[in-house]
Amino acid sequence: MVECSQINNTSIIGTSAVKYDSTPLPCTDVNTCDGLNDILSKFDAVICDVKANVDILTEEIITLTEDVMVITEDITNIYSQLNVCCPTTTTTTTVVPTTTTTTTIVPTTTTTSSSTSSTTTSTTSTSSSTTSTSTTATPTTTTTSSSTSTSTSSTTTTTTTTVAPTTTTTTTPSGLRQGSISSTSHPTDACSSTLDTGCWISNTAGIPGSEVVSVGSIVYTDPGGTIPFVGDGNFYHIEIDFSSASTNCQVNGTGNVDSAIGICY
Repeated sequence: MVECSQINNTSIIGTSAVKYDSTPLPCTDVNTCDGLNDILSKFDAVICDVKANVDILTEEIITLTEDVMVITEDITNIYSQLNVCCPTTTTTTTVVPTTTTTTTIVPTTTTTSSSTSSTTTSTTSTSSSTTSTSTTATPTTTTTSSSTSTSTSSTTTTTTTTVAPTTTTTTTPSGLRQGSISSTSHPTDACSSTLDTGCWISNTAGIPGSEVVSVGSIVYTDPGGTIPFVGDGNFYHIEIDFSSASTNCQVNGTGNVDSAIGICY
């Protein structure tokens, strides 16, 4: 044990005379009643151990830093080699706008004329006529498109096919005039009845523009003159197309116009 000199005539108490009188310290292994010398020795051991670990960690950090620097250099070298062996190629694609032209052919319209001939006697007037009706169908247009594309251009071809219109012609047999008849009859006067049924009439009398039915006329419900209008023997309101006069007359079950024909005003 080393003797310490006095300072200012004061006696110095050695560390060996000092004891630790508190609870144990597990991290430094200091126990109750340990002398100060023992406590300092334990502290020194802990500090030396910590210092040694710090030195080891420092060396490992330095090594890792050097490794990272080497890896960075390797990556840079790889990129340089890629640029030498495999240069980057840029491809530019230009799209050309597509233009489509459609041509529509206007359908041809056929005009049909009607001719009428009339023979008149002092008592009976007989008229015959031929009427043709033309129907023009709207043409059908079919468009077919084909397209071819590359990385630098685009070409589109359009083909238009037009189907010729179909014309249907209906011919009314000679001697029949188209008109209208009321679907309801009246015992005496049907002039006020509505003309709501289409019909075709034979043996009409008068000139074009003022034609009327006559005794012996037959009323049909079809343009071919094969289906007679079935009357009930009473009076019906009848008018020929484009005529300025209409009649009030009796029509029997076979479509025949009987006597007693009156003009409706």
